[in-house]
Amino acid sequence: MNNDTVNVTIIGFGEMGKRRALEYQTATFGKMIFSAVVEPNDRRYKEGCEWVGYTPNRYTNISEMLAKENLDALIIASQNCFHLDNIKECLNTNLPIMLEKPLESSFDKICDLVRVTQSYSQPIMVDHVMRYAPIINKAKALIDAGKIGKVCSFNFTQYHGGHSMFTTYRRTIEDSGGQLIEKATHDLDIAFFLCGAAPKQVKGVCRL
Repeated sequence: MNNDTVNVTIIGFGEMGKRRALEYQTATFGKMIFSAVVEPNDRRYKEGCEWVGYTPNRYTNISEMLAKENLDALIIASQNCFHLDNIKECLNTNLPIMLEKPLESSFDKICDLVRVTQSYSQPIMVDHVMRYAPIINKAKALIDAGKIGKVCSFNFTQYHGGHSMFTTYRRTIEDSGGQLIEKATHDLDIAFFLCGAAPKQVKGVCRL
């Protein structure tokens, strides 16, 4: 990194990886540079390059990328079921890491991920972007100011066109964790943010 740029590698250059590369580079006016990606799939790499408009260095595995690239940070945007393995490979880098939500694809793997990162010396940020939406921040301000009284419950409903849910890895519980983990993680994060407390019990219903 020089005084003006931050060099980042994205692990997983599929739907979320390519979006993050373009969005973050645009939002930082080019100060965030994505010089390399880890993407073993030829089609996803090609589509990602077309999306962002350039061709970052490509690696098919994390270890080779870490050996060759001079980095300032990492983004893990691989499929949910690979997050634990990916982050384990990155724990010796001492680099800030942004991890796409959800943490992983099962409760046991989520717990393992939390355990193995407890002693990590650099920040690990989970990409819970919904809490930064203006409408959510307005709701938070109203609640904190007592303008709507005491909040006793939340009711969240998500409507989704379905294409990316039923034509990609997200369609299987094994790979994505199911819709409660894949999508409702946003709802749970917003609930924590709005009320400023963790729940004693969580229940959910997912219907197609």
